[in-house]
This record gives sequence, C-alpha cells and structure tokens, in this order.
Amino acid sequence: MALFRSAGVGRLAGLLMLAVGAVGAETTKLEWQAAGLTAFQGGYRPTPLTLATTAPEGVTAPEGVTAAKYGSIVLGAGDDQVTCRLVLGQTADGTLGLWVDADGSGKLERAPGFAKPTDARLAARMAGLGGFTLRPKLGGQQVELEIVAYQVLKTDQRPTADTTLTYYGDGGYKGELKLGEATYPIWLAEASPKMAFSKPQPKGGLTLFVDRNADGKVAVRGERYDAGAPFNIGGTTYEVSDLAGGVLTYGKSAQTVAEIALPPDLRVGQIAPSFQVTALSGKSINFPADYAGKVVLLDFWATWCGPCLAELPNVVKTYEDWHAKGLEILGISFDRENMAEKLKNEFLPQHKMPWEQVYDGKYWSTAIGSLYAVNGIPMMLLVEGGTGKILASGPSGPALPAAVAKALGGP
Repeated sequence: MALFRSAGVGRLAGLLMLAVGAVGAETTKLEWQAAGLTAFQGGYRPTPLTLATTAPEGVTAPEGVTAAKYGSIVLGAGDDQVTCRLVLGQTADGTLGLWVDADGSGKLERAPGFAKPTDARLAARMAGLGGFTLRPKLGGQQVELEIVAYQVLKTDQRPTADTTLTYYGDGGYKGELKLGEATYPIWLAEASPKMAFSKPQPKGGLTLFVDRNADGKVAVRGERYDAGAPFNIGGTTYEVSDLAGGVLTYGKSAQTVAEIALPPDLRVGQIAPSFQVTALSGKSINFPADYAGKVVLLDFWATWCGPCLAELPNVVKTYEDWHAKGLEILGISFDRENMAEKLKNEFLPQHKMPWEQVYDGKYWSTAIGSLYAVNGIPMMLLVEGGTGKILASGPSGPALPAAVAKALGGP
C-alpha cells in the first residue's frame, strides 16, 4: 500500500531505564523511525479502537460532520503523555472522513488519505482506509509516527464494526546489533503503538526483530523475540538491559534458553515443508504426497482478515477456472477457537469454497502456519503436488491466475 513513507525523526529520550543482569554489557545507538516497520516485518498488528457517540470534554466535531464518533490514542508514559483525539463522521457530501488531533494540542485536522478505498476488492469490505501522521512532543522533543487506520463494513460477523476504528503504527527504533562476530539489522517495536517503551517485561508487548539472514524482512520464527526475555542467537543467550536516549544496552545473559531455528525457505524452486493433518471435513491429508499430478494453492487466510476476504473472489474465480485442469486449493485457516461449525456450515458454503480446509482454532499459533512461519495473511504458495516444489510465492490479484495458468501449461 502506498500509505507509508520513510522518515527518520530523531530519537526518544529517557524512556527506559532498567537492569536485568546482562553480562559484559555492550551498547548500540538506535534511531527512531516514523515508518518502515510494516514492510520489514511483512505485516502489521492491528489495534481496535472503540469509538463513542458522545464527544469528550473540549472536543467538537468539525462543522458539517454528522453521525460523529469519537476516540483517542494515548502516546507516551507516566507524566510524559500526549492524548491525540480522533473524530470519525459523515461529511456534507456523504463521504466518510477522519479528523485527528495529531500533536495533542486540541486542533483537529482532516486525515488527507482516509476515504472509501478505490480498489473494488477493498471497497467491498471497508468503509474507509487511510494514513496520517501523529506528531507528539515526548522526552522533550517532537517525534513522528505514521499510522494506518481503517474501518470495516458492518456485517453479521462484525456487528460493532461501525463503532470501531482499527489502526496500526509503522514506526519503531531501528539500528544494528553485534552478537559475537556477526552484526544484524534490528527493529525494536511495540505491539500497540504507544511510543511508551516502558521497562521490558516477559510478554509485555515490546518486540525485538533481528534480521538474522539479512534478507531485509523478518520471520515469525527465529527472528522475532520478546524484548523482555532472554534470547539465543548463534548458540549464545543474550538479553536487553537498557534503552536510554536511543542507546540500547545488552549482553550475555546469566540464563540459558534454546535457539529457535530460522523458518523454511519459501522462495520459488525450494521445497515446501510436508505435513500430515486432518482437514475440517474429516479427511486425512498427507501434503504434498496426496496431490501428485496436481498443482496446489496453499492459502493461509482467516474470516476476520479484511485483505483475505478482499482477495477471496479472485481465489474462487481462479479455482472455478482451473480446477478441472488440475488445480487444487488447501486452505489453512487462522481463525480463532470455536469457529469449526460456522466455517463448515455457513462461511465456506456461502462463499463457494468447496476445497479442503485445515482449522485448529489456534489463531496466529495455528500449527501449519507456524510450520511455514507465516506472519502475515493472506499468504499464498503455489506448489507442485507430489514433489512439493514451490512454483510461485505470494501470488495475488492478477498474478494468481497467471501463475496457475503458467503452472498448468495454459495460455
């Protein structure tokens, strides 16, 4: 999406002071980046914001805006906090608009990029989509953070969608980390954009991304670590001990944890990991052996994923056009628990999805998703049945039927 722009805006000062027992401490200077995290981690972590129909004290909807709803994003920590108000409402011409108090001063400005998507697939799922920049003053200086926000359309599955604005931040700390004889590109980022960077706690939402294989992106497995816990790279266990003034302090840990292997190579020409599983239908599947002589589209998706649903008509059409010529699809659902019956008896029939589905109700921890180290959906792989050879990695939109046609020898 062309909603992001790269920007370096200095650093946050004095936001994290701690000592957790690192041995032989080393330091590395990090720089705050307003944008770029989403592209690096290959996805985003959405934060739902519940909107109120009553305006908070001191906030008035812009002139001519009706059906206004109100929310706020609080940035910073402790006494160093800034509240950025948001107003979502209908304009005089009937379009949906978003206004943001970007610096906490109380002045609302219209988010220039927030509108009904022009892409037909996104427009079928979303009421509005766009980006804006927050500019709070934290740690004694003004910093920036790029935000992307969207509102999905209200449906039976999303009955509160019209009172929810979903957003995610695209920024964090960026730099390098020297571990032993190797130096790795890193990002330090929050699960929810708060720009607080408080003391790391286990499962506290502060994540250290380490590009171990230097491919310019991060994998779910082996390159993503809880910044509040020890981590093992290259056989040595390390831990973060301080971040002050943009300087990260770290060292060898007194604890020992196991090293997490890097994810599989899913580039074209490589072999997709094999697995045996029971599908939602009850059928036992041995992948890729059971698909010898076929071309298989592995489709990692979920009913809660807006981009997945936007891509779904293209997937269905591709299946209808090419199934008789040798295309099979195997869906890997990232849906939450207790969705089996709804998937099987409602969603799949309604959306004309007759192919096999793998569902275990484990959300982002779904077994096959973890095996393939999937950290963003939709994600699709076109695989040669029998051999498991990857024929196309990540095809979507017009590239999907084109890749299938090429694989099956079509025009």
